[in-house]
Amino acid sequence: MTGSLRIGIRVDGDSAIGLGHLVRSLALAEALTSLGAKATLFSRPSPVVATKAWEAGVSVLFSRAQNEDAFLRDCLVRWHADGVVLDTKAPYGGDEIRALNGRTCVVVMDNACEGMFEASLTIFPVAHLDEAVAAHPRWGMGGILLKGQDYVVVADHIRALGRAEARERRSAGQGLLITMGGADPAGMTERLLTWLAPLPLECRLVVLVGEAFARKESLRILAGDLGRPVTLLQGSSALGSIKSEIALALCAFGVSAYEMACLGIPTLLVSHTEGHARDAARFAQLGSALDLGWIERVDGRRLAETVSRVLGDADLRARLGRAGRALVDGNGVTRVAQAIVRAVEQWEPRSAAKEACCVGSSRPYAR
Repeated sequence: MTGSLRIGIRVDGDSAIGLGHLVRSLALAEALTSLGAKATLFSRPSPVVATKAWEAGVSVLFSRAQNEDAFLRDCLVRWHADGVVLDTKAPYGGDEIRALNGRTCVVVMDNACEGMFEASLTIFPVAHLDEAVAAHPRWGMGGILLKGQDYVVVADHIRALGRAEARERRSAGQGLLITMGGADPAGMTERLLTWLAPLPLECRLVVLVGEAFARKESLRILAGDLGRPVTLLQGSSALGSIKSEIALALCAFGVSAYEMACLGIPTLLVSHTEGHARDAARFAQLGSALDLGWIERVDGRRLAETVSRVLGDADLRARLGRAGRALVDGNGVTRVAQAIVRAVEQWEPRSAAKEACCVGSSRPYAR
């Protein structure tokens, strides 16, 4: 039956919200297609989404509907999906997801909302999930929960690089990779470059930005004014050309942290929000990274000292790298796609099928 399944993936991505969810959704769409399903993205109009989807060979359906309720109604009517994966942070309510799940199989992805308990399947494709979410007593009353490192999704090119890196002997390079995600709306890249400019010249600074990074020209000017060489790269696919020279990554917590783990690159984490800082602290306990905290509370001089110390400690970096490879094997996207296909194939309409579908409730998830 898989070949006849039509699965929509609800996701957005732009310079304001970043590209992490989009990158994950594109990898998932490709994995679903490899299983014989037909997958398409449901997104609000965005040049970045259009470009990334075209490059990946994934179809995308855009809607200008003003609210999430109308948006999903529009997409589901136009595309007749057998299932929909919701990979956004919209505060979906329980009644709303119950009603939607009466019309089509609903999978909630990485969203601790009230609606997650009413979906056919909820997946947290992360290893740092708050235990209060995982242990909530409402699990087991209806939908299925999947969580943990086995379900971490990385793109195919990251998985391939990780496998190649595991076979190669790491060079003695002293490159420092600075990557603050696909958009870096908080401007952390520029701040970190300024703090790290005094590092010894043998430490090569490599800055990786995403396609949604909106300040490329000003970043080039800043890099040129630092008085030291800085390599500027765009898109994670560029990692293949320099991965053997990277000894350490300074990374914004999010999808990039899991990519670095898959690649076996030891990592220092900074976060652009307090919420991400809490997640990063849990992630660091898994052994592949050291957490430096929320960027607004980080002292630039001490950060540079930490970078120097870790660059000088080969044993520490080796331990962090090994822990990363053990954490993310790169096969999570296949496991997630298989779980979604099973959920869609086994879905049966619930009693809420006759209710009006109205998603986007602001009612909070009560822990």
